[in-house]
Amino acid sequence: MLIALAFVAALNCGASATQIDLDACAAHEDRLASAREHAAYQRAWLREGSRDRRALLAQSERSWRVYRHAMCGYVSMSAAGGSMQPMLYSECRALEESTRARVLDLLATGGASQKPETADRREESTIYGKLELLQVSYMRQLLERSEDAWRSYARVACRGASPPCNAVVTQGRIAALKASWLADPFW
Repeated sequence: MLIALAFVAALNCGASATQIDLDACAAHEDRLASAREHAAYQRAWLREGSRDRRALLAQSERSWRVYRHAMCGYVSMSAAGGSMQPMLYSECRALEESTRARVLDLLATGGASQKPETADRREESTIYGKLELLQVSYMRQLLERSEDAWRSYARVACRGASPPCNAVVTQGRIAALKASWLADPFW
């Protein structure tokens, strides 16, 4: 572990880094975000007292993992076979894990949303629609798979929680969709 930390500290994650450095930096960020998500899940598990609530939390976690895999597969496929593919996959995982940790923390603490949920859902639908139009058929299929997985996750993620939880889930999806488009954003 100490050697891994020294290796990461020696990396140049700035603009002049090599692709190998960028891949390693993204993988490191993924590991950190994964640890934060796991810790948030453990906290949520400990807070949920009943067997039913814990079963719902476990179902939500399984649905989220399916969604994360589908979304990050879609994102990284834009560089299939290229040197950027591992970096894109790791960056996507780190983004998804950070959002999931926020959702898990909100399940117990509540919180505030910056926008109404309906506006978030409308924005998610608009961005998804634009991306769908720009994709070749195999990428469109991956995007559709990620959308289906996200909808399944969103149905169970905040069941019994306050509206801010739903807003965080939707805002996380919006961020992931926007990050998936590597060209100049047109949102």
